Amino acid sequence: MRVQTEVCRGPRTAGKRTQAIMSKRFETVAENLAVLLESGLPILESLHYLQERHESDRPMQALLQTAYDAIVAGDSLAEAWKDWLPPVLLATLELGNQSGHLASTLEAYTKQRRQRREWFQRLSKAAVYPVLLFVGNLLVEFFIAQVLIPEFQKMYLTTGVALTGSSRIVIAAVKVLPLILLTLCLLLVAVGLLLVGLNRSESEFWKSAVVHLPGRKLLLQVRTQKFCFSLFTLMAGGTPILEALETLRKYAAERWLRIQAASVSHNLLNGRTLAAAFSEDVDVLLPSLLHLAEQTGDVTEALAQTDRFLEREIATAVEQSLAWLEPVLLVLMGLLIAMTMYVLFVPMYNMISSIATATP
Repeated sequence: MRVQTEVCRGPRTAGKRTQAIMSKRFETVAENLAVLLESGLPILESLHYLQERHESDRPMQALLQTAYDAIVAGDSLAEAWKDWLPPVLLATLELGNQSGHLASTLEAYTKQRRQRREWFQRLSKAAVYPVLLFVGNLLVEFFIAQVLIPEFQKMYLTTGVALTGSSRIVIAAVKVLPLILLTLCLLLVAVGLLLVGLNRSESEFWKSAVVHLPGRKLLLQVRTQKFCFSLFTLMAGGTPILEALETLRKYAAERWLRIQAASVSHNLLNGRTLAAAFSEDVDVLLPSLLHLAEQTGDVTEALAQTDRFLEREIATAVEQSLAWLEPVLLVLMGLLIAMTMYVLFVPMYNMISSIATATP
C-alpha cells in the first residue's frame, strides 16, 4: 500500500520546525524498526507494517514511505533520510548498514536517547520548584514595590504622618531589590549564553579561560559524557573505533567534538594505548575504564558505563546547586516580607500614637 505524502525539503532549506518534527518521528521509527528487525522480519515488511500502524501521522508516513521507496530502489536508509536527519546520525546509519548490524545500531541509538530523555526529565523536575519560587518571589517583590508601598505612602501623606528616616531607607531598599534580582537574573543568562558560545567556538581565549573557571570539572564531565554517547552509538553497530572517530571528526555538530575525535584518532594512529589516547581534556573516569577495557577488549561497554555514570554525576551536581537555591529564595522572601511589614506598620503605629496623644 503506497501512501502519498508531502516530502519536506532538505536541511539547508527546510525549517527548523520541520527538522524537529522529523527527528522526533525518527526516534519512534528507529525504536520500532529495531525491534522488528531483531525479530527477523525483513526491512520492507517492517516498514510496511509501520506504515499501516501510523496511517494518520503524515510526517511519519513521509519518513516511512521515503525509506520504503529507497530500499526498493536499492538505496540505504541513510540515503533515504538525508533530507531530515543530522549528518552524524546519517553516517551512523550508513556504517550500521555496511557492517550488517543495522538493528543493533538502531537499538543502541534508541536506548541512549531514552536514557537521555529520562535524564533531562530528572533535571527538569528538580528545576521546576526553584524556578517557580524565583518567579513568584520576583512578582511579589514587584507588586509590593510598585503597588502596595506607593499606596501606603499616599495614605500617610494625606493624614500628615511623617515617615521616619529608617522607614525611608527601607522603602528605597524594597523598591530597588526586585530590580537588582532581575538584573542579576539577566546577567546570569547572558553569561551562560556567552559561555555556551565560547564552548562551541573552541577559541584560544576559551581554552586559556576554561582552566580557571570554577565549573571546569562539570564542563569536562558534560563534554566527556557527550563524547562517550556519540562514540558508543557509532561503535554499538559494529563500527571500528578509528572509523567511528573519523565519522565524528567529519560530521559532529560541535567543533570541540570534532577536534577531540581528531586528537584521539591521531594518538591511536601514533601507537598510543586506548587509555593514553583518551587522556586529554576528558574526565579521569574514561581513561581508567578504558585501561580495564584494554584487558577485556570491550571498549563499547566502557564507553556506555562512562556515559551512564557521568549522566548521574551531572544530574546530581545540578540538583545540588538547585537545592541551595531554594533556601536562598525563601530567605529573600522572608526578608522582603519583614521589610514590608516594617514600612507599612511602623508609620501606622506612629499615626495612632499621634492621634492618641492629641486626644484630650
